[in-house]
Amino acid sequence: SSIIQWLDDIQNVLTRSKSLEGRADARQPRYTARLSTAYDFVEGWLKNWGVGATYQWSKALVVGYPYLPGNPGLFDANRPYLGDDVNMLGAFASYRFKVLKRYNCRAQLNVDNLSGDDDLHPIVKVDRGDGQPVVSRYSLAGGRNFVLSGSIEF
Repeated sequence: SSIIQWLDDIQNVLTRSKSLEGRADARQPRYTARLSTAYDFVEGWLKNWGVGATYQWSKALVVGYPYLPGNPGLFDANRPYLGDDVNMLGAFASYRFKVLKRYNCRAQLNVDNLSGDDDLHPIVKVDRGDGQPVVSRYSLAGGRNFVLSGSIEF
């Protein structure tokens, strides 16, 4: 009985997956935009310093599908459940200097997620049986991230 149930479960998964054939990969956002701006100070007391800002937006990902009405064995790929749009602000500051009077160097500190997004975001929604979604898995936003980097020009 358990082997028969296991084979039925595999058949159900394959049938549902087949109903999504020809669809774009739902793990990739359909639209994404990234903007960046920077300013380097060339004179005055901030000479050799640079500042900048970044913004990233991604369209919500598909996080699930309802079942076709009257056929719980197939997904309705024309009515996907969507997660949240991604909006991320960042900033950076850099300093340029010379080492041994010969090599141009730069140190830069980047700060991502300035808005401090630490909310839960849905990553999987399932059909509760009536076409309405129920979130079954969440992801915690990455939090604020600091990255210090350096470069040397030869």
